[in-house]
Amino acid sequence: MRGCKVWLLAALTVAAGMAHAAKDTVEVRDGAIPVGQTTTWGAFHIWRMHGKVFVRSGAKLVVEAGTTVLADARQDSATVLVVSRGGRIEAVGTATNPVVFTSELDPLTGALAPTSLNRGLWGGIAILGRAKNNLPGGVGSLVKTIASDTTLLSYGDSAATNDHDTSGVLKYVSIRHTGITDRASVKGLTLGSVGDGTVIDHLEVYCGADDGIDLLGGTVNLKHVASSFHAGDAFYYSYGYRGAAQHLFLLQGTIANGASNGVDIKAESGDTLQKPVSIGRIWNATVIGTGVASSAEYTGKYKYALFYKKDGAGTFANSIVAHTAYGGVFVDSSKLKDAAGSRTTDSLGTSLLFKNNLWTHIGRGDSLVGVAFGLPSLATYLGANVNSVEDPLLGGFSWKQDKGLDPRPAAGGPAWKDLATAPADGFLEAVTYRGAFGRENWAAGWTALSLGGFFADSANVIVTGIARGSRSVGGSLRLSGGELRLELAQSQPGRLELLDASGRRIFLNEGTFTAGSQAMALPASARGLLVARFAGSSARMATLVSRP
Repeated sequence: MRGCKVWLLAALTVAAGMAHAAKDTVEVRDGAIPVGQTTTWGAFHIWRMHGKVFVRSGAKLVVEAGTTVLADARQDSATVLVVSRGGRIEAVGTATNPVVFTSELDPLTGALAPTSLNRGLWGGIAILGRAKNNLPGGVGSLVKTIASDTTLLSYGDSAATNDHDTSGVLKYVSIRHTGITDRASVKGLTLGSVGDGTVIDHLEVYCGADDGIDLLGGTVNLKHVASSFHAGDAFYYSYGYRGAAQHLFLLQGTIANGASNGVDIKAESGDTLQKPVSIGRIWNATVIGTGVASSAEYTGKYKYALFYKKDGAGTFANSIVAHTAYGGVFVDSSKLKDAAGSRTTDSLGTSLLFKNNLWTHIGRGDSLVGVAFGLPSLATYLGANVNSVEDPLLGGFSWKQDKGLDPRPAAGGPAWKDLATAPADGFLEAVTYRGAFGRENWAAGWTALSLGGFFADSANVIVTGIARGSRSVGGSLRLSGGELRLELAQSQPGRLELLDASGRRIFLNEGTFTAGSQAMALPASARGLLVARFAGSSARMATLVSRP
């Protein structure tokens, strides 16, 4: 079993690592999830999979909050969990008790560093459904990747397609160290023709030897997704994918020995011009490239953060792209293209929309020409659709386990302005910021990024208990005579909030705070142990106060 080791900072519990507790291990092989039954993997055991484990049609697998599922690390045959068409998985964790799928080589004491040695330690997870794709005959298969029964690895349906198909629920699930080669490299999470009846909310895929997330046709929607440090693409869709993703955090690092990592987002429609066309909708993404700029052109797709090919289309809106190695976005294959092959409409007439995005630290230059380098018509299009090169004032960039990463934009900064209106489609939320995060870090406390020490302390807190102490950077925050007194060395946009012992917010003040001392009266209802915290563009502080 995995237990949380929590360090409390001024009544804020900072998830800093995970330690083993002595629990028995249940060995799982194929056949352990019977058809016609519900099988439950509970948190009182560690579950270790061996080889291919299938959730067949008519079977249901429930994975309880706080459960750790390990995978056999044998190299001759990948361990893969496959939810076949008609099967169902319900893996539902919480922010303090996530469900973790990882290799048996993972000590679970935080997070293994994102190095080549820690990629490809097992296969991954594949979920397969009956929603439409654009493959010939409407049916695809993972048999070229995974060595097993073709029927169990098929997705889509030649006759009874269902775009509202459900394969279950994934909530607060972390998938780590995937990508071992079976017949080919297995992806972290493969979603083949999965329908929009499936719920995916708060998902992490970390440190894989191939792609992080692959969407092959289907209509499944995803929300609050972190995909980071993969040797392949962080987020890929193809074969007629038509779902949406919102609050998408993608982070790529450099790969040792000069090999290229994948892009952050790659979209294509497949090797044919069959319909339906891939037209994924991405809103509120924060996309961070390798952080290694290169002004010299080099071969391959990896120089851009976003790569649209083979008539992949869709929407990319209200998002932030930062630290690309070369350009920001490249689009190819079109009837509307200049000499360099840029386009904004695919050859089937389907729109490809980039609107209201912020771009910064672009390797080829911080301008829209740099964002779309070599594609002048695309650069013009970006400028006409409220794309701008401007620093979103994120809290911090880092690719190391040094607590330097804070993907939240400063309050009142550029990320809070000039937003496009998201369609009222029942899935996309109306939010007041661009990028994957507002002032709250939804990835804190349960992801490998959080537990492994990537996030800054100020971006890595969850309120689950009370402790003594205070913490201040760039100022001070204290209780004096029934007032909260905030001292700042410089004026800055920020957020001041007061929480009670259960984590319930009592009040919130957002805006521009002036330099010097300022006092705010506590509400009369604020009694007992209280947590006050301030997060600004340069100051971070938290303190425990007590009011009888």
